[in-house]
Amino acid sequence: MPARTPCRGARALAPPAAALGALLSLLGAGPAAAASTLTTADGRPLRWTADNPWVDAPYLPIAGNPLNSNGIYPDALRAAVVGGLRRWQRASGEAFLWDYWQGTAPRHFPAALAHDGVSTIFFLSAAEDPPLLSASTAAYTQLWYDEATASVTEFDMVLNDVNYTFVSTPAEAQYGEGATLRVAYLDDVITHELGHALGLGHSGLLASSMFTWAWAEQSSLGCDDQQAIWDHYHPGVARAGRGGLRGVVEVPEGRAALGLQVVALSVADATPRAATLTAADGSWALPNLPAGAYAVLVEPFYAGAPALGAAWAEVELPACGELPLSRAVALRPNGVDLDVVEVFAGEWSAAAPVTLRCSGLPEGGAVVEGTGARVGEAEPFPALPLGTDRRALWEALDLAGLELAYEIELDGDDLDVAVLSHSLFSPAYGRPRLLDATGAEPAGVEVDGPVYRSACPDPLYGVQGEEAPPEDPACTDFALWDTRLRARGLPAGTYSLRLRGSGLTTDQSPQGELYIDESPFAVVLLERRAPGGPAGEAAEAAAATAALCAVDDEPVDYTSPAGPPLRRFRPEEQKTPACAGCADRNPWDRSPDTGAAALLLPALAGGWGLRRRRRA
Repeated sequence: MPARTPCRGARALAPPAAALGALLSLLGAGPAAAASTLTTADGRPLRWTADNPWVDAPYLPIAGNPLNSNGIYPDALRAAVVGGLRRWQRASGEAFLWDYWQGTAPRHFPAALAHDGVSTIFFLSAAEDPPLLSASTAAYTQLWYDEATASVTEFDMVLNDVNYTFVSTPAEAQYGEGATLRVAYLDDVITHELGHALGLGHSGLLASSMFTWAWAEQSSLGCDDQQAIWDHYHPGVARAGRGGLRGVVEVPEGRAALGLQVVALSVADATPRAATLTAADGSWALPNLPAGAYAVLVEPFYAGAPALGAAWAEVELPACGELPLSRAVALRPNGVDLDVVEVFAGEWSAAAPVTLRCSGLPEGGAVVEGTGARVGEAEPFPALPLGTDRRALWEALDLAGLELAYEIELDGDDLDVAVLSHSLFSPAYGRPRLLDATGAEPAGVEVDGPVYRSACPDPLYGVQGEEAPPEDPACTDFALWDTRLRARGLPAGTYSLRLRGSGLTTDQSPQGELYIDESPFAVVLLERRAPGGPAGEAAEAAAATAALCAVDDEPVDYTSPAGPPLRRFRPEEQKTPACAGCADRNPWDRSPDTGAAALLLPALAGGWGLRRRRRA
């Protein structure tokens, strides 16, 4: 059969790739690129390759069965699968091809986890022999792969419509509202799951589609997702305008350094850009970061070793054992400014070492106090010079309502202040404000830009199949609880920058207390801009898109090929296993010769009261 053309996929641009799958809770990884990758027992990444009988490229022929108990229309399933495949294909640089067929005939569209030569997507309620899924599992993907080559040959994805309710509009979803309210947006689930099917594990970044637990807007690919899929399908291939960042995490004597999550914070974009896991010696590396300034944050990966697959079976995570681990950063000698490192295109840069601190150890646990003065105390507010027009601070927040205050001199400059807290899993929400010399809030100051808005009301959708009312185009919230202050056109003078911290309850954090750090903190990014630069809603929207790597969903004009779905073989024709380790396995058996990975959703019992709307 001749090579297919887009949207089924352009030819691979670099070395091909492989896949393994699952949905929202666990991770498969190795210390390498962004996010994590699913691997064999000996740590080799799983990828789809050109080892198929149809085209000379990685190729995924997929059959979907829309029968379900939730009232999901066939067109909704088709749109979710086709849209998710196209998002990942674009982000990978067109590195793989795909085709999708949909129907209900059991012979061609089996609702079963079985090594039968065809990759399938189906609902649990339609299975004649239902696989044993935990009630906390929203979806599960079984993979089969050749152990000799680590090439994936087939996957089956089951959507648990017995214990979950899938809906076709994002406003209907209820993430984390309670143990009995498991209502998931179908596109969120399938896009995340397809990431696993393409070989990606989980990310600890809240804005990532591959975030470990269920959360809204996972149908959009974040910065980490897009970088991860590119690196996975183009290992060792440098991208134009990008460079690498590497470093090491130092741990207390007797503690393990393996499996800590390292996050690169983009100072210019005010966003967690990418994450990776440390190797046994504490080293880490992030290739293909966009050129720019970055700070480094180290935190535990709380999903633990069972989420990382067979290669991590004997690892104890997190590194502090039973002791809480405070997130750590590299600081300059003043103990307040983040040690920012510049990444240059085509080069590797070295980040300063970061020292891990475990609470309960003599030297550990406390977050630095920072430079801000507590409002109401006798001492004057400290001056906060911006130096080279930009500063990145690590601040402790007061949850009793006391504000931090700084004195800033502006000479007709514009000022941007971003406060990252909840997106970094601080137990605090930090909100800035700017006052003039009289104590009044001057005109020209806005707080909470479109990227950081936390409470846009969702429109009321009609019943499934009816046209929804238009959304407010000015309201594009992501509910990350991060805030941003923008001051434009201010007269020269002395200003007071205030920062108030308020505590978050456990139902506003993934998995309740699981991700809560002991010490409330915030990363405060300040940038002075020359007046008269780009301004207005269009400029702010462009900045928001760049910060979150948002890509508009293009219309997918796709028609399935004629005839039944393609199969590598028919079960009745298979006399011997087609590849080592490809025998049918119990979904929960994760022994080394299985190509299975599971995505659990325990967060749906924990509480995430806010939801995010799709970026694009």
